[in-house]
Amino acid sequence: MNFQKKTLATYIAALISGNALMSAQLVHAEEQKAANENLQVQTLDKVEVVGDELSNVTENSDAYAIKSMGTATKFNLSNRETPQSVSVMSRQRMDDFGLTNLNDVLGNTTGIIVEQVETNRAYYNARGFDIKNVQLDGVSIQNSEASGIVKGDMDTVIYDHVEVVRGANGLSTGSGTPSATINLVRKRPTEEFQASVSATAGSWDQKRLEADVSGTIVESGNVRARLVTAVEETDSHLDRYNLEKNIVYGVLDANITDNTIFTIGASQQKNQTDSPMWGSLPLQLSDGSETNYDRSTSSGSEWSYNDEQTRQLFAELSHEFSNGWTVKGVGMHNKQKIESDLLYVISNPLYNIPALPNPFYDPTNPAFGPQFVPNPYEAFQTAGLGTRFSEQTEQNSFDLYASGNFSFFGREHEAYFGTSYSKSNHSSSGTAATSFNLATADISKLVFIEDLDSWNGDSGGDIDRTTTPWGGGAYKDRNISTYGAVNLNLTDQLNFITGARVSDWSTKGTAFSGESKETTESGEVTPYAGLVFDITSSVSTYASYTEIFTPQNKLDRNGNLLGAIEGQSYEFGIKSSLLDDKLQASISYFNVEQDNVAVEDIIIGATQTYRAADGLSSKGFEIEFVGEPIHNLHASLGYTYQDMDASDDAGKDVTDYTPQQLVRFATSYRIPNLEKLKIGTSINWQDSTKNTSTAGQTTKQDSYALVNLMASYDVTDSLIVQANANNVTDEDYYASLKTRGYSYKGAPANYEVSARYNF
Repeated sequence: MNFQKKTLATYIAALISGNALMSAQLVHAEEQKAANENLQVQTLDKVEVVGDELSNVTENSDAYAIKSMGTATKFNLSNRETPQSVSVMSRQRMDDFGLTNLNDVLGNTTGIIVEQVETNRAYYNARGFDIKNVQLDGVSIQNSEASGIVKGDMDTVIYDHVEVVRGANGLSTGSGTPSATINLVRKRPTEEFQASVSATAGSWDQKRLEADVSGTIVESGNVRARLVTAVEETDSHLDRYNLEKNIVYGVLDANITDNTIFTIGASQQKNQTDSPMWGSLPLQLSDGSETNYDRSTSSGSEWSYNDEQTRQLFAELSHEFSNGWTVKGVGMHNKQKIESDLLYVISNPLYNIPALPNPFYDPTNPAFGPQFVPNPYEAFQTAGLGTRFSEQTEQNSFDLYASGNFSFFGREHEAYFGTSYSKSNHSSSGTAATSFNLATADISKLVFIEDLDSWNGDSGGDIDRTTTPWGGGAYKDRNISTYGAVNLNLTDQLNFITGARVSDWSTKGTAFSGESKETTESGEVTPYAGLVFDITSSVSTYASYTEIFTPQNKLDRNGNLLGAIEGQSYEFGIKSSLLDDKLQASISYFNVEQDNVAVEDIIIGATQTYRAADGLSSKGFEIEFVGEPIHNLHASLGYTYQDMDASDDAGKDVTDYTPQQLVRFATSYRIPNLEKLKIGTSINWQDSTKNTSTAGQTTKQDSYALVNLMASYDVTDSLIVQANANNVTDEDYYASLKTRGYSYKGAPANYEVSARYNF
């Protein structure tokens, strides 16, 4: 073969010059030099990568499905071999529909609901419960507040794909929450050189640039590297809102020996947000009627901001022994810092409040006026409070495990065992202009807004945000686990997966409210069992069971910690791999029973308190088809039906804002005889929901569908242009009804165009 492998450094030098012609000249010069010197060209030996890290890569393919994943059990299994409901969001599907942040990815994933409660905070929900288990390349990110809340806009440019396992997953995560586990799988270096740049422009002055370069950096091919970066700036359908993002990610793989690989990587994302919302918008007037604000209405003031910085460092070392067993160790350091000044809406509109206490009243001196005076703010719609908040979370985690095959009773089986450790430090502080309680607040320090729809964000200058401390705390979390599992090949048709995780949790310190977060759980065992039976070579049925035990750090209205969530999760279903494994189909039934689940109670000051809901259950079924049913047609269709039931009033709030039915659909198709053209559509539909405020006022959201369209054209083998249209029917809907009495409208119809060049 008459070629010589170019190093990644050669191409990076050309790309940095910013001139594609120079890149071509450099490559040509290197080839010409080799020819002139009559070098003996030899084909390099292929670099064998230890482990399974690259076996489930989705980039550089049109696929919406994936061949294997290990999030559910840590065994590298196909969908049909996994005894739980699993879904994947591939790199191609993210690119097709412009899914550049995690909220968009999960909002298009079977069975997942994104509760965008504010502009910068969201909850993820599956089977009626908040998702609290998130992993990076299979290693859990500890959620110290155990709240499930996600802060900031997490970009997806650095990920190859996102895996989702629905149902309890205590075997892999350490806490058997019954919702789902999200595994973010990073892009890794490639052996062959590849590079791309892309530019996007869209509605609300959106501008985005991406660059991705990967390949070997030494001639032997034993060291490979990748660099990914993105910048974005955009306004919003919401008044005054602006977001700037900067993301950079670098990773290096090195073959230390033929059987040993060392990986090291780092990433950083910075978000700068102007005029974000906190507390969202009130849904009712004081007389109980709905506010029904415009879709662009925002409570974000002109001085409000929210800055976030997230840094991640990780290192991996894996070694494969001669007997086929592999030992792998992973270390990870995560750090997030948040600084913000925000305007918080502390009251429903103030209509029908005719009088206020006179702060100068003196019963012995009539000169100071009567005890009550006319309310000068009666004509104003609402009141806002200036606040300042800072938060920092730092986590160190380590995972070490061994995996391989063994023989028993004449059959081959799989096993793994290991240990994990995680420790995180969390600190936060908050100040405000005055009290959060309107009855005791210094009214002169509040911002009164006559009409939020027409408000321009002007609060009368740069108001005070630091006079009154309203919270602050610092605490440490620690989690130590040992785990193990076996995949027993009982017969040619029957596999039994069983295992357990033994965990110790501890939390020391104080919550933001000042209350103690001291809690300890020791020796908690989370068992797991799953059966997979092959009915035919392409159809299997499965059943699985796991227990639920999740410590929680929620406080009730009396300042007492709620106990751990306990329960059971059952699931069984049928899976099929059709059309020579090009199409995956599954149907599953699930039943979850939980006690002591924290649900929102009243807000005291600015602190959300919680109640324990007993007898909270969820049962239903999920159907999913994903793959390539006909040539060049890639599709994913998911349907979810869930029936939630609560034995007490506390749990009924959850059943109200959780839709009973969901549909997630996406497809793309290359036109026959015009295969350079690809068209596609996605539809996300959900059933009706409602929200009941603490005052008993109810807001209803009818069922709705968001319809999105895409089209791309391969101008050349390297240049691709694309157009996307989102919410083409201009659906009017609430972003979430999870927060009692507050929400805001989702984005109307919007558009973007992009161009990508592959080197």
